[in-house]
Amino acid sequence: FNSEIAPSPLNFACTRDGKLLFSCGHWDNSFRTSWTDSAKQAQHIAAHRDIVTCIALSEDGGTLVTGSKVRDFTEVRDRY
Repeated sequence: FNSEIAPSPLNFACTRDGKLLFSCGHWDNSFRTSWTDSAKQAQHIAAHRDIVTCIALSEDGGTLVTGSKVRDFTEVRDRY
């Protein structure tokens, strides 16, 4: 994780079934998706200009939203 921020619950989101974990706060300004059963990375997305500081998944699993220190955001729509 990036040393400029302290890890917090805002850095993580999980699918309802608990199979995927989304994380942010990484040194390369990315957010990532990992399989919880194996801890293997499923996806790595670097779409922000600065450290991604928060991540949230909608209740229906259809929208993932991330935000960064420079107040830009990414919205990913899919079914997780």
